[in-house]
Amino acid sequence: MKKISDFIYSLDLPMDASHRCDCPICHGRNTFTVTRSYSSVLYNCYKNSCRISGSHTQNMDVQTIKDALANELPSESYTEAFRQEYILPPYLSIIKPNTSEVREFLTQWNINPDDVFYDIRQDRIVFTIAHMGIVYDAVGRSLIKANPKWLRYGSSPIPYTHGSGNVLVLVEDAISAYVVSEMLPVIGVALLGTQLTNFHKWFFATYYKHSKYVVALDHDAFPKSIKIVKQLRSYVENVSGLKLKDDLKYANTSDINLLEEMLNE
Repeated sequence: MKKISDFIYSLDLPMDASHRCDCPICHGRNTFTVTRSYSSVLYNCYKNSCRISGSHTQNMDVQTIKDALANELPSESYTEAFRQEYILPPYLSIIKPNTSEVREFLTQWNINPDDVFYDIRQDRIVFTIAHMGIVYDAVGRSLIKANPKWLRYGSSPIPYTHGSGNVLVLVEDAISAYVVSEMLPVIGVALLGTQLTNFHKWFFATYYKHSKYVVALDHDAFPKSIKIVKQLRSYVENVSGLKLKDDLKYANTSDINLLEEMLNE
């Protein structure tokens, strides 16, 4: 099973996250899922003819995981991520049920129902991951405190973006990216974790090289924000870090005011 463990560790999933992709054993398309908790990583292939499933204790040191991630793809393969549009599965519906969970979620984050889908199987609000009008993936947030909290439906490395403008605000999750881009004239970018991958660096340098960047990860991830600022400065021209008092999705007044000041500098 060394091949499975090496593959799982190379994904470098953040805590309480899930990833869906092609099975590394039977090569079934989007049949393999990996879910990480604080103590272990669970994996399973849903293809009937494949019996791969199990768990691993997450005992790799942080630097080893980062090193594995740094070599995830050769740079010449990055354009492959844009060659196949993601077809949303039929259980992702633009029509949302009129339940208290759905209403409260959309109201809490001031989300336009037309901007998201609903997963009728797993009770999730789903944000589509698109670039230049083409959908390449989707990520869904559970409404019923199911594990995983966030589910990535495809295997694209493209980050979630929302909004428009010449300033990119890098955050951890899709809700924060959506909220900040609705409040200010910026592009909210969800890294879907706290790691900046080689693909992210290539993506930003290729499509947003001359934009202004503000890295604003959650308050407890500020050291990661500083590290990302340093990494990005080798690829794009204007990068700053913002130390938050709270996650941007909570729209803390002092955080928003400080971010707005940075936009006007």
